Amino acid sequence: IAKFLHGMHRSENQKYLLEMHVRVANLLLRAQDIVRAEGFLERAGALIGSDTEPSMRLRVKVCNANISDAKLNFTKAAQLFLEAAQADAQTLTVRPAPRSDSTRTQT
Repeated sequence: IAKFLHGMHRSENQKYLLEMHVRVANLLLRAQDIVRAEGFLERAGALIGSDTEPSMRLRVKVCNANISDAKLNFTKAAQLFLEAAQADAQTLTVRPAPRSDSTRTQT
């Protein structure tokens, strides 16, 4: 992995590391390992720069809210979820939810 990361440009490397840290934090949350998830999210936070995509910033914020929720800090979690919900819709790509066959009208 080190050779792979060494060959990447610094910004690509940081983007990749940020993505991996957020993924690992989410997986650790699913495994209920809150302490380690928080550590990975803190490392991810250190990689966020001015050029970080808004969708990645949102993923970090939602992961942070989930960690606060798991730590039973409901006030902070609610605040973070609210901030995530109020994210600027113009900067995010919103995909419509797929419709199941049972909800489609048949003619």
